Amino acid sequence: MATDNQQFKQLLNISRDLASTLDLDVLLRKILRVAVNLSNAESALVFLFDETKGGIVLQISSSLQNSSTILSSDLSSDSIAGQVAAKGKPIIVPQISPDQRPIVSADPLLPTPIRSLIAVPLVAKDKVQGVLQVVNKKQGLFTDADVDVLTVLAAQAAIAVENSRLYQQADLINELVHELRTPLASILTITYLLKRSDLTEDQRLQFTESIADEVTRLNNLASSYLEYSRLETGRLTFTASLIDLSAVLQECARILQPKAREAGIQLTLALPDHPLTFEGDENKIKQVVINLLNNAIKYNSPGGHVNIDAWGDGQTVGFSVQDDGIGIPEEDLPHVFEKFYRATPIQEAYPGTGLGLSICSRIVEIHSGTIRVQSQVKAGSTFTVELPVRARDYL
Repeated sequence: MATDNQQFKQLLNISRDLASTLDLDVLLRKILRVAVNLSNAESALVFLFDETKGGIVLQISSSLQNSSTILSSDLSSDSIAGQVAAKGKPIIVPQISPDQRPIVSADPLLPTPIRSLIAVPLVAKDKVQGVLQVVNKKQGLFTDADVDVLTVLAAQAAIAVENSRLYQQADLINELVHELRTPLASILTITYLLKRSDLTEDQRLQFTESIADEVTRLNNLASSYLEYSRLETGRLTFTASLIDLSAVLQECARILQPKAREAGIQLTLALPDHPLTFEGDENKIKQVVINLLNNAIKYNSPGGHVNIDAWGDGQTVGFSVQDDGIGIPEEDLPHVFEKFYRATPIQEAYPGTGLGLSICSRIVEIHSGTIRVQSQVKAGSTFTVELPVRARDYL
């Protein structure tokens, strides 16, 4: 009885600690640590449902150096974690038998050798949010008592994860409200000025055009925010298909060519004479390319150049967008992919939402790729994107 009371108090303290943690990464690390301690396991893993991939993905593992490794939705079909997510019921394998090894091996990121495991669903609001899995009891075998304790922990963890995600959404909303204040204040000021009786027709027209510009900015900000929030909360669906990167770049360049011509910018492509095929979401990749090309044209001057290069080595494909425009100050470079961040000379001279590069970065990240920038003021910028050829490891 004393042991039960101690365990109850421990779970109560754990519940309070998890409930007070709103940072998702910190929360997941706490869940891992507690799960290992409560079950006396060698390692633990947390999978969370991600709508962009249509299944559960590995969020963190105490047995992997790279705790942010993302698994594909293929995991959900045959693996232990996938079965738990699909059925919403715990699975305990006290001791792995030879006939069970093929099922267990469907989880490629489990530590080896695997002797035993428990997987329990993370359920909040009657919906499976993910799976908590512990592997290899340090002494003895896993028991039903371990399942009971981990089930209680999983219920607490699921609520905490849900709260953390809601907090992230609220944080985004707060930032959006802050960004909305500037154009709204401009519209309010201009509306007040339009009431003056001594304005000329040209002044009224100018003020009216300014209002239209601010309304357009508000609309773009709202649209970008909606897409970014869907990316952040896993509510934007990604569909993988076989893509030819060269064809994507050519199409995007064709779309932006009239804008480049109108701005006096020369747009050139340097592509290999063989296809650069890879697996990914074609529309999302096009969105990245168009955003980078649009920026390269926008932040350039008449007579400027935008160069597109592409390459591949069988394992990855990549492309770069290089311009000789205004460039980005060195102190701003570490922040260019942060949401709502705009370099000082850019925000003063060019309208924008500050979300375009953040969206690009998130799309590339979901594809398990990388995006980076090199830039020098008054010399131009180069954005480079590299993507894995195989999509099964991320989509």
